[in-house]
Amino acid sequence: MSKSSTRMFTCPKCGKDYEIEIWESINVELDPDLREKLFHNEIFKVECPHCHDVYQVVHPCLYHDPENKIMVYLIDDKIEKELEANPKIPFDVIPGYTYRYCKKIMEFVEKVRILEEGLDDRIVEMAKMFCEKQIVDSKKATLEEIEFTVYNTRRENMVEIISVLKEEPVRMQLNYEQFEEIFLREEDGYEIEPNRFVRVNRNWMLDRATREYVKNIS
Repeated sequence: MSKSSTRMFTCPKCGKDYEIEIWESINVELDPDLREKLFHNEIFKVECPHCHDVYQVVHPCLYHDPENKIMVYLIDDKIEKELEANPKIPFDVIPGYTYRYCKKIMEFVEKVRILEEGLDDRIVEMAKMFCEKQIVDSKKATLEEIEFTVYNTRRENMVEIISVLKEEPVRMQLNYEQFEEIFLREEDGYEIEPNRFVRVNRNWMLDRATREYVKNIS
């Protein structure tokens, strides 16, 4: 079941205290409305009842989708250190589940979308790296000038990736199956230890792609 709690929050603008609801876990099978709230940026949004300013309050939240067998955990630095010290999942493991963790809300929502749409997030990260390389090779921007790259949508075998630059976003339509074929040829280098939360992001993919490159040339 979904779990929430309340805590006091001080408005940064008017300085007044008020009570806010914190969703510690979300089970979208039991509470499908919370899924919609997540995608409409409402789970972490609070409005001050005094001055009506709106803020985003980041807090740990476990997203559980039993139908798609995924758990995505938005965590803070403290929980990350706990996971590093004891990587095994602190509850009964459910066979066939995908376990991921994130550190940012945008990453959290993106990860849920990728997995719920039946995509392998490792392959999506590979496609995102390809897009960034295309931008750099074409001299549209340096790697440092790419603010971030995100998965946007899927249409049949095509996925749209968006890289946000200082000037304007760059959209690329890529064939997911082609990247899937590349990934499967090198799958051994991208294995994930089961029954633990893993952060699969750009750094994760870059680290493993570098290992594969070194292995292939040595």
